[in-house]
Amino acid sequence: MLYELIAIVRPGNLTEVKEYVHHQFHQFHVLPDTPQTALGIQDTHADPYLIRIAQTVGSLVLKNGGVVRGLSNWGVFSLPKPVSVHQMKHTHGHYFAMRYDASTKVHSELRSTLRLEPRMIRAAHVKLGDGKLETLSRFGAPKWRTQGSEA
Repeated sequence: MLYELIAIVRPGNLTEVKEYVHHQFHQFHVLPDTPQTALGIQDTHADPYLIRIAQTVGSLVLKNGGVVRGLSNWGVFSLPKPVSVHQMKHTHGHYFAMRYDASTKVHSELRSTLRLEPRMIRAAHVKLGDGKLETLSRFGAPKWRTQGSEA
């Protein structure tokens, strides 16, 4: 089945992000086939929490025979309203979306793993299509409505 995960991760503080990115930059030059590059997470402005969670989700899907179809980093945005999760109140979150093919067992395992993750603020899972190949082949990049476009 094709699923889409839209997740909100708590943003890290700026010094922690800079140190982590500096460390990852040197690691990429030494080992180009790290899990981050295998999953396409080589964005130097990405939050370390986002990278770790995307790695966890992607590796869980890949280890159980699934396929990661796409991963997009949307950046840090303010939340619609303050959210309390794990005894912390959050006003901003780092958004990312990931499309993957996996069995229903892997999907439920993924949901339970993300539910226990302390850095996760929210996660929404959507099943795309009806599981048939002809339907799934029609799904492309999402079409976003902008203020100037007519839809």
